[in-house]
Amino acid sequence: MKKRLHNLKKVWIIIPLFIVAVSFRIETVVGQELTADPAIEEMSEQEPDSQPVEDDDQSLSNTQLILRRERLTEEISDQHKQLLGQLTAYQQDERQYRIALDQYQRLQTLKSIEEIVEISRKLILSRNKALHSYLNLLRLQIIESEGIEQKHKTRIIEQVEALQIQLTEHSNLAQEISDRERVNQLAEEFEPLAESVSTTSYYALSILAIGRLQSVYDQAVVINQRIREKDEQSQIESSARMRSLAEVEKLINELPSLNRTVWTRVDEAESSYQSYEGLYRNLSRDLNSIYSKLSRLVSYFEELENVK
Repeated sequence: MKKRLHNLKKVWIIIPLFIVAVSFRIETVVGQELTADPAIEEMSEQEPDSQPVEDDDQSLSNTQLILRRERLTEEISDQHKQLLGQLTAYQQDERQYRIALDQYQRLQTLKSIEEIVEISRKLILSRNKALHSYLNLLRLQIIESEGIEQKHKTRIIEQVEALQIQLTEHSNLAQEISDRERVNQLAEEFEPLAESVSTTSYYALSILAIGRLQSVYDQAVVINQRIREKDEQSQIESSARMRSLAEVEKLINELPSLNRTVWTRVDEAESSYQSYEGLYRNLSRDLNSIYSKLSRLVSYFEELENVK
């Protein structure tokens, strides 16, 4: 029994995901550094209508899209704050569980049995509540994010919503816990659910990281086109500017194959049933090259302002 009760603490399998969620936008270091670049922010401000629009948004005006994104941003902020509070409550329950488990193992009294059953129920509920919020935060981020292929958005959202239903059902069962055998059973039943949550989370985090760089690339393509159109209208034909534009064009043309490579890795991870955690852990290696070229592209755009 001691060993089986100890199984409940396998909830910590998913704690690394909770830790990731503490960052406000659930970003990887690479994605965060690039999207925080002032030049990138300026690109977005100067080209408000150059953002890629999802199929479901085609009928919305620019004003409606802006309002929708603002609401999403506010909802994400609120969900993040709620999650932090739930994580604190969960950690407190986990500490109480450890204490109750230690007392049960040492004392073996009726009171200690009652306490371990009650705190176990409480721990299951607080864990599931925090997980539910964490998944919802991922869902909102996926909806908000640009540069993500629609098939991945749809797939992740469907997986998240299915997992949220399973968590709710598991919590409903936990509400009815009446003995320690049921605690053991629910702890064991949670293991495959925890694995599914982990898989979906790493899938979503990978897609978010790729999507951020894809979005920057999409904006860069539009900006480059507008620069060329403006030069044609102004009849700017200096040799220095033509050479500079050629370098920009060359760099832009190098990126699609790199973008396709990372998206292919995502597809391969799914088709071959590889670990999405492995995909996520190794993603920085693939994204570093894209990040480096995008950073150089942003620098080129800044330099072009002074090349006449």
